[in-house]
Amino acid sequence: MDESILQRLRRGDASALAEVARWHGPSLLRFLQRQAPAGVDAEDLVQETFLVLLRNARRLDRADGLAGYLRGIGQRLAMEAARKNARRKSLLNRMPEPKEPASRDPEVDAAVSALPANLQAVIDVYYSRDLTYEQAAELLGITRATFQSRLRRALTELRSALTPNEKECSS
Repeated sequence: MDESILQRLRRGDASALAEVARWHGPSLLRFLQRQAPAGVDAEDLVQETFLVLLRNARRLDRADGLAGYLRGIGQRLAMEAARKNARRKSLLNRMPEPKEPASRDPEVDAAVSALPANLQAVIDVYYSRDLTYEQAAELLGITRATFQSRLRRALTELRSALTPNEKECSS
């Protein structure tokens, strides 16, 4: 790799990033497949590594150190993913077992099943376990704000699905 590609990266040139990805991507993927913890997709780590490179290209001094820089970023991301997985597993081990609902309503079950998967997960975690917003968000691997936002959206969609239309009531 020559210095011109580094200059193009510093300017945010997407074609330079694509060139670096073509050049370094396969070896980085093999490296991260060995480094990634179980349940973490090495391909996702590679993509995230290249995004970090694009954001931090100004910090690089020489293009000849790029391979080591990418491996360092990838390894740190893999370690962070391993820590997140460990925290999630620890939280799961400390959590009470899910509660079985007192009564099942087929109409409610059908409405929940019609929600997108990310909203179904929020509804399931919120109503089946005694967790704080923080614990539920950590379990799902999202922020508290994202958890609350998804919960609001899920409840709004459920209300809409379960509330009869005004036109149907007047017929």
